[in-house]
Amino acid sequence: MGWFSKNKDISLSSFIDLHLIEIFHSVRKLIMEVWSNYRADDDLELEKNDEDLNYAVVALFEPIFHTSFGMFNYALGKLIFHQKIMKLGREEGWCDAKDITAFIKKVDVWENPMAKASTEEDADPAAIIAQALAEKKGSTDGFGALVYVSIGKAFFDIVKHVQKTTKKYTFGYQHPEDLDYLRGK
Repeated sequence: MGWFSKNKDISLSSFIDLHLIEIFHSVRKLIMEVWSNYRADDDLELEKNDEDLNYAVVALFEPIFHTSFGMFNYALGKLIFHQKIMKLGREEGWCDAKDITAFIKKVDVWENPMAKASTEEDADPAAIIAQALAEKKGSTDGFGALVYVSIGKAFFDIVKHVQKTTKKYTFGYQHPEDLDYLRGK
């Protein structure tokens, strides 16, 4: 290979299927396990089909897309990811969004706190989401911080992994597979 090697050409849709859907499942499972390990006996258990949990996990992909894809592929990749996760959510029973616009509005509820905090130097998306999820589920007394401490390093490693993985590929601007996917073909 060496320095003459060429990156593999891939559509964003295929990259998402090969890498990001699995990561979505892993992040969701990690949060559920941490939540279960540290929650008080009378606190709510998080289930795989919990709507808040799933939209929060989708929102955690904003920094992944923001830091891993160039400006041309950021919005397109995020849109394709949202469509694929919306379909998954319908299959799993946690997504009742009628269309992609409604889905994005539900994700925005979770992304907005990250956007507001992004002006702060140490604003960590995982910390913001963990705290927001804990508050939404009625947990108090630093439970969100406890969840974050348990997932923060893993989430940082996931972001770095995706960044490293994207460097192995060339994402063609308006790749035919992506355009076909968006057209429903």
